[in-house]
Amino acid sequence: MVGRPVLPPSSLVANSQVLPFDEDTGMKEKIIAFFEDVVKEMKKVTWPKKEELRDSTVIVLVVCLIVAAFVYVIDQGVSFVLKAILS
Repeated sequence: MVGRPVLPPSSLVANSQVLPFDEDTGMKEKIIAFFEDVVKEMKKVTWPKKEELRDSTVIVLVVCLIVAAFVYVIDQGVSFVLKAILS
């Protein structure tokens, strides 16, 4: 690790920003700041269109049915083999 700079603890925080809270900041202010940040981030979200959401839902349901059918077939096969062995 020769030549690697030693970073101060403040640079380990995301984006090298230090949280605006100190020991005197109350829990109420921290909660309010958290929800203000949540609102800011939610405004940045790109929500899917109705068609995209419907298409994704159909894909998820079809894949779930395929996986369920596969698991059912494997389960029945294993049950058949075990019954044959144990009988």
